[in-house]
Amino acid sequence: MNLKKPEGIDKDSFLKKTKEVKQKVLENEKVRVVSGKIFATKKSKRIFFSVVAVVLIGTISFSIFGGSSETIIKEPSVTTLQHGDLSERITASGTARPAETNSVFIEVSQKVKDVLVEVGDDVKEGDELISYDIEDTKKELENKVRSAEIALEDAQKSLNSLIEPASGTEKLDLEMAVLNAEKTLSTAKTELENADIKISEAEKKVSDTKTEMEVNQKLLDMGAISQVDYDTSVQNYNNALADLETQKTDKTAKESAVKTAELSLEKSKLDLENGNNRLNDDTTALNYEKQKNAVETAQMNLETARRNLEKLTEMTYSPINGTVIESSAVEGEMVTDSKSIMTIADLSKIEID
Repeated sequence: MNLKKPEGIDKDSFLKKTKEVKQKVLENEKVRVVSGKIFATKKSKRIFFSVVAVVLIGTISFSIFGGSSETIIKEPSVTTLQHGDLSERITASGTARPAETNSVFIEVSQKVKDVLVEVGDDVKEGDELISYDIEDTKKELENKVRSAEIALEDAQKSLNSLIEPASGTEKLDLEMAVLNAEKTLSTAKTELENADIKISEAEKKVSDTKTEMEVNQKLLDMGAISQVDYDTSVQNYNNALADLETQKTDKTAKESAVKTAELSLEKSKLDLENGNNRLNDDTTALNYEKQKNAVETAQMNLETARRNLEKLTEMTYSPINGTVIESSAVEGEMVTDSKSIMTIADLSKIEID
């Protein structure tokens, strides 16, 4: 067999060298042979080559022609590797959304006059978005403020009246009531003392008429007096007993009158004291606390009415640079503070979930 090889290259040396190159290519994880070109593996995104890789793409064919054969070895092609950046494309699914959105609200219900932008319009921070017809709403809010002011004034007056000390005619009446009660008590005590005197007199008369009746009984027995005289002495004694009972009953009534006068005087003095210090009275103190709550409620209502009036605006402005992506404002309709009327989004920055 005759070996046909490139001039100047020993056949065995060439085959040995070719085998070594293949082995090195297989062992090197950073270089792979594909269609005569060398690419970086995923382990390295930037490769700088300082050597020339020899890629064997030729084939060795053996041809046998009638009793003789020869091996044809082609020269390997050579290329020079270049260094540079590698790029890698990754595909995934997700939801894109703006990194920043801002919902626009109105602070108090108002009537829309003009909607100055539409969905899709680009706006800058401070640009006019919506104008409002505030004339009727302003009058309504001003009336609410005035009504709240009047309600607060009335509530405060009622509160003050509960704690103002008695004066003028009221105070004079309270003082006169005390004086009259003192006079009534004095009279009742005098009458009670007189009742005691009358009882003493009645008891003496009972004793005297009894003695007289007993004497007349003896005289009647001796025939010294008539039956009529004796009967008269008996009647006088019975009358004396009845009068004594009457005086005792009267004394009981006088004692009751004294107690009543004492209670009346005590009440009159308490009324005068309460007149000077209203909160001494439990009922007044309770009413005072209730009225304080009423005053606080009136104050809160007034503050709310004033805040609503201050919140009234003729124009809504864009809070950020961005694009209008939602709008519910309609010309001529009312918008409320409970619902977003427009949404602005910054579409220059997108996040993907």
